Amino acid sequence: MREPATRDPRGARPAHGLMGGSGDPALTSRVMATESLQHVTELLDAGTVDNTEWFHKLWAMTAELRARVDAKFPDLVRDPSSIPHDTYAGEAGGPQGHMSTWVGEPIDWMVHSNLVNPTIGFCNMHLSMWLGPTVKVPHCAFAFGTFPDLFLLGDFPARTDTIIDTEHLFTYYESVNTFWLKHRANENLRPFTSRALYVRDTLSETAFCFLADRTEENFATYREIANGMLDIWFAWLDAAVPTPLTEQAALADRDLKVRRYAAELDPANALAVRYFGEEKVAQLERQLWGGDRALPRIGGFSNECAPPAMRPSNY
Repeated sequence: MREPATRDPRGARPAHGLMGGSGDPALTSRVMATESLQHVTELLDAGTVDNTEWFHKLWAMTAELRARVDAKFPDLVRDPSSIPHDTYAGEAGGPQGHMSTWVGEPIDWMVHSNLVNPTIGFCNMHLSMWLGPTVKVPHCAFAFGTFPDLFLLGDFPARTDTIIDTEHLFTYYESVNTFWLKHRANENLRPFTSRALYVRDTLSETAFCFLADRTEENFATYREIANGMLDIWFAWLDAAVPTPLTEQAALADRDLKVRRYAAELDPANALAVRYFGEEKVAQLERQLWGGDRALPRIGGFSNECAPPAMRPSNY
């Protein structure tokens, strides 16, 4: 249910990269000219489009990515807590959804979900792999959708504060940077920036976040990005060294907080409440971060996590 978003290059953290002196004024100018700051509801209100065909294409893409993850990690099993959310719906004619969650070393929590009403142009789907604390490799998360144009968010959520943990930054994100810059320069892809401060702050500086016209070419580009990201992530995991035992508890605690805060501070939750009611949305939020999980966490660490200490004033 996360609102599509990408880090605003001009905010959230000290400017660097494209908008902070990239040395490529042509690219910088294009990004500024085409960047979208609209909310999802504004995009959808622009007109009704039947995106049923694109929903099936995008959902099939998540299934392809999921199949690669399953093949890489054959020990993944479904957490029983997600079975009640196999299918859910609001009022007649409104959105419907599906959510399944999975656990298996080294993945502490994997979410595969969708929320759709494609006949009015809207669909939103996720495949997110949250690692356990046995390795410090970044997590891997995808969101696809139609708003009503094709949407992509792909990111490697960091495990540490990369502003000061330069080893984590350059070990992982420097290797993504060239791949990211290549697609950022694609004039068919319009960078999308969330207006929500917290959403922007959750994303890395190499987050892929775009809107694009509904064409086979752009769909193929999204598939290239997503599969390229998985290739990178798998290579990181193959080369990963175990996290020292003395650091695993703190890492597990941080990971859980990141998951919970991201689920609960998503400004798009208000839109979901409109369709499904507060009780159901609260259940879905807990499922997203694993609050009601039945299977133990990787490493056997606690699943207790306090809610965010503060919420935005306009939440």
